[in-house]
Amino acid sequence: MKEDRFRSARSVRAMFSDIAGRYDLMNRLLTLGMDERWRRRTARVMDLAPSGAVLDLCGGTGDLSFKVADLQRQVVCADFAGPMLELTKNKAIARDRDTVVVPVLADALRLPFPDGAFAGITIAFGLRNLRPAERGLVEMRRVLKPGGVLAVLESSSPTRPLLRRIHRLHLKRAVPALGRLLSTGSEAYDYLAESSLAWPSPQVLAGEISSAGFTDLRWDTFLFGSVALHTARV
Repeated sequence: MKEDRFRSARSVRAMFSDIAGRYDLMNRLLTLGMDERWRRRTARVMDLAPSGAVLDLCGGTGDLSFKVADLQRQVVCADFAGPMLELTKNKAIARDRDTVVVPVLADALRLPFPDGAFAGITIAFGLRNLRPAERGLVEMRRVLKPGGVLAVLESSSPTRPLLRRIHRLHLKRAVPALGRLLSTGSEAYDYLAESSLAWPSPQVLAGEISSAGFTDLRWDTFLFGSVALHTARV
């Protein structure tokens, strides 16, 4: 996978910590609310997982975690940005879900969980933040129990030339501009555009997931191919 040489894990953590307060709002605006639908679709993949808890990795402010919890699953929302997890904790208390969605500060490349601890793993728009992403996938494989299910929701790129050009223009111009307008952490939205543009095709990502030891691999795309949902099993 192509990596952004100019962004360390420390700088990515700092960026996401800075924008935590506006993160949910920016997600809704940048996707016209469609990210909520994509997260619900990702959460439903966990219906295919065996019994047990689910790990929502790079879980941020918990949007996906709560959707998985709606499926009557215990969820660990893991992220390396403390301010993001503080918002997850506050949401859980406000929704009386603090015993169901548990925030845990964790590095996705060195997860503090034993082998086979989880029945499923979800990760939404977070895999591209791992350096290297392949190492994160191997770690996910380690903490999944036999038969466990993985669901990866990530950016992609349309295959049709005109749609691809529109998509690139949106990422290069609209995303950073909106970040500068509405968020004090505008650098994070420059990074979002950079990392999305550098992200591999669904076919290439499928190969990386398979190389990490996953099977039964498949994917769907949304919004003309600009978002992809990969699912796999241990």
